[in-house]
Amino acid sequence: MAVLREFARAWAAQDEDKRAFVEALSIVPMGTKVGAWAVRLLATRDAELCTKVAVLRDSDLDFDAVPTDPTWITDHDPDVARAFISHPTLEPAITAGNEKLIADALDDLSLPVPEPLDPASVHALFRSARKAKGGNSATPAGAGAKRKAEFALALAQQLADANEAMIHPIVPDHLQAMFDFLYPVPPAATEPDEHPQPSEDDSDVLDVSDDSDDALPPTANPQFGPAPDLSWGKSHG
Repeated sequence: MAVLREFARAWAAQDEDKRAFVEALSIVPMGTKVGAWAVRLLATRDAELCTKVAVLRDSDLDFDAVPTDPTWITDHDPDVARAFISHPTLEPAITAGNEKLIADALDDLSLPVPEPLDPASVHALFRSARKAKGGNSATPAGAGAKRKAEFALALAQQLADANEAMIHPIVPDHLQAMFDFLYPVPPAATEPDEHPQPSEDDSDVLDVSDDSDDALPPTANPQFGPAPDLSWGKSHG
């Protein structure tokens, strides 16, 4: 959550409207891979409870695989609900361009800094153990697998310091797309209604220069008296 907020601040940069949007943005950690139920609760088509909802989740695929959106996202209005994929997980997906911040966060936790430090090596550092399956051999857990939460806090601090120093981190493409999607687009400016132009045949338009009787207002009916004087407290002679 803290990491995403800092990337959102980097995305907003010096745009005051975007910065206000980022501070008001609701970011809800689910504690598990986001499935269909949460989005169905908030964004059932034609019965939405919110204007926008973005799902950020891991692909959990191999590096050479092509991530795809979950099939259930198509049940929802794409202008309201969309999915954004960290491939294969968040840590490697945010590494490119932010290598120094990643390394400094690892140093803060006394975790080994891979050499070279790139998305693949960061993924190996934080990957969970996998059992052998489908002809693939088992893979052991990385040295940082049990310290993801600590790393997230350490990285969030590095990101915050960079933002404060106006050295904004590189926002990954999928996070850039997510913030762009969530940011409310201001309504298009509309031109003021034009005053109707008189037609060429303007005989039906009152000419104030016309001094004929027809151009004057109707004469008051003498059977009716003048309007009552409502100016209180005045004496009348």
